[in-house]
Amino acid sequence: MSIMFLLLIFFLVTMVSAGWYSNRYQNKKQLGEIRIEKQKSNAVWYNLVMAVWFGVMVVMNISAKPDEPISFFAYMWLFGALMFLISAYQAYTKQAKPIDYVRVYKNDPTRCGQCGYDVVHIESERCPECGWELPNLDEVRLQSPDVWKWWKKGNWEIEYLEEDNRKKSKKGLIISGILILICIGVAVWLRTQKDVGWSGLVVPLWMAFFFVLMMGITGINAWRMRQYYRRTRDEVSEAQKCAEKN
Repeated sequence: MSIMFLLLIFFLVTMVSAGWYSNRYQNKKQLGEIRIEKQKSNAVWYNLVMAVWFGVMVVMNISAKPDEPISFFAYMWLFGALMFLISAYQAYTKQAKPIDYVRVYKNDPTRCGQCGYDVVHIESERCPECGWELPNLDEVRLQSPDVWKWWKKGNWEIEYLEEDNRKKSKKGLIISGILILICIGVAVWLRTQKDVGWSGLVVPLWMAFFFVLMMGITGINAWRMRQYYRRTRDEVSEAQKCAEKN
């Protein structure tokens, strides 16, 4: 059994495990089970750990052949490390959305959604610790944590969205397309190198497949959003017509 085959198996297992954990973590976030400060620290540490891991791969790649020029793969690992460092900084400076605090508060109404202060016996409409306005949970409407899981039975039609994600999905489609072209370009370039066999194309081709998969999922959800906003627009228009008649 070749080392490349073992690396491929390890890569696949890692991808599946990471996907499963990410899905579980995102569900907890949507349900408000993870406080905002914890979400922020988790995101920062995750990106820092990944940046360090990619940095280690750079060092290993260079030290494996110290007498040769720095390989293309070393630059790829370095680029990945820089991207994770940038993501860590963005996660550290990113401000939470108001709806995120509401989601946390709905999960645990005994504590302030923003600072976590005990508000069980508070008669005021604001948290005495941070001043955050405690929302009326009877008037709060949140989107389902499974809103993007169109493959679940009875989940194709979107019932409610908290924000318009159409621009974000369009941006995701464009980025995925660019990444796919980059991966294919890298694979083609590697194939032209004399010292790189077909086994050397495993990583870029699998990355291309991954981005194709992500692009497909994003495209499907973009179509579902389009149908949702068309339906809600028609419902509003119908309600206005009824109001005018009355």
